[in-house]
Amino acid sequence: GQDSPRSWIILGFCCWAIFMATLTSQCMGVLYIGILQRFDVTHEEASWPLSLRATLAAMSAPAFGFLCELVSWKSLLVTSTLLTSSGIMACYFCTSVSLVIFFYGVVHGGTVCGIFIIVDVLCCQCFVKWRTTACSLSWALWSLGTYFTPPLANYVLNEYGAPEMFLFIGALTLNVLPCAFVLKRPPWMNRKQFPKAGGDCEKLREGSLEAESTTTFNESINLKNYKLLNVEEVLIEEQKIRNCPDIVPSPREGNIIDPSGQDLYPKDTRMIAAPTSSSVFFKGALSVFLSPIFHIDAIGWALIDYTNSAFILVHIDMARDRGIDGSQAVYLLHAYSSTSFLMRLLGAHIVDRGYLTLRSAFLLSFLGTSIASIFMAFSRKLVFLLLCSLLLGLSQGFVIAVPSPMLVKDFPDQPIPIMLGGVLFIDGLAMTTLPSLVGYFRDNSGIYDGLFYTLSAASLFVAILWTLKPLLKRRQLALLSHQRV
Repeated sequence: GQDSPRSWIILGFCCWAIFMATLTSQCMGVLYIGILQRFDVTHEEASWPLSLRATLAAMSAPAFGFLCELVSWKSLLVTSTLLTSSGIMACYFCTSVSLVIFFYGVVHGGTVCGIFIIVDVLCCQCFVKWRTTACSLSWALWSLGTYFTPPLANYVLNEYGAPEMFLFIGALTLNVLPCAFVLKRPPWMNRKQFPKAGGDCEKLREGSLEAESTTTFNESINLKNYKLLNVEEVLIEEQKIRNCPDIVPSPREGNIIDPSGQDLYPKDTRMIAAPTSSSVFFKGALSVFLSPIFHIDAIGWALIDYTNSAFILVHIDMARDRGIDGSQAVYLLHAYSSTSFLMRLLGAHIVDRGYLTLRSAFLLSFLGTSIASIFMAFSRKLVFLLLCSLLLGLSQGFVIAVPSPMLVKDFPDQPIPIMLGGVLFIDGLAMTTLPSLVGYFRDNSGIYDGLFYTLSAASLFVAILWTLKPLLKRRQLALLSHQRV
């Protein structure tokens, strides 16, 4: 069951899977330097494989979201693991950066998302009370890995070369495989088939299914089971009942009373079953994708991931441009990872305990990211860059691992894999601009200051959007309430 001891065991395997699947992102800065040295290309060309990997890892999410609804999770995990590690190891044989772009960016980036989607969905489904904590813990080992993986990759790069570095990291990624035989779809996620028109509905009219349908209807509106806490959640729950095609109120039940004492449904209310389950499924998903709240959620999380990727990509090269030795530049990532790891644990606990809302946590994250980015553009000494890295990690770690709880809160009646896939797709679209942005500022102006100015301004803009989010939600709920009347 949810929040059970077995859920915590599953979380342990999720942490291991994420840690091994993200080895390449942990040492992205070393890979960037290795590609520059190996192929003697521009900074923009060297950043393409790494940025494309992040782009496709996000943009393939909708496809994997639908696959999670259709195929076995075990098969999906095994296939994703074999393909993603093979894409990394194939870079050993590459003779040009174009081949690295294909194998590392396309093959590895396009398949690693299958692991991410399943882990995030499992964390959301196996936990209720500690959902935010579980999602943060599953990604927390990534922060600890940045202490060990970059020095290890740098050692292999200096001793053997870039091809051997890719081969070594690809082999380590295969360690996700043991998790594929443990992680599986929770039994309560198995979707029930919708009744066909003229099937159970006809039997219901004849009275043979009345008792069963009445029980189902009563369970579906049981306010205690859903733990409705405020008017907003009551309205959302009502909308779920209205949209459910296999629920027909029994004429013997009379009216349904909500906590305010008003009838949810008049006696003459009639619910008509949808002709097919697929039409209801796709209509529900489309209505969410067109919602302004969904796009604010997606843009917010995309900016957090974008800033995280940009910093990890350029932190070594940026420090070297400012006269700091490469051996000292790795401390920037250590500082970033330390506070990121701390806030992944404490931030999630603060949200789950109710000391701070998830929306407030995101708002604080955007403001902190904006301040850290602007000061990083001005800083030239190692000590100031370290302070900026600490603040950036603090801001990013607060919310970087919790897009799934955010979606569950805003869209509780929608399938998580599909919603998460939509958010990551928008994240992938944003990632396509990272190579051009890095190349524009580094190859043209010779410094990365403009990159951090841009990130600071974008974070401030998104913070303003998030202050408007409650107003949009009230408007959406007002429309829903009007439809009810």
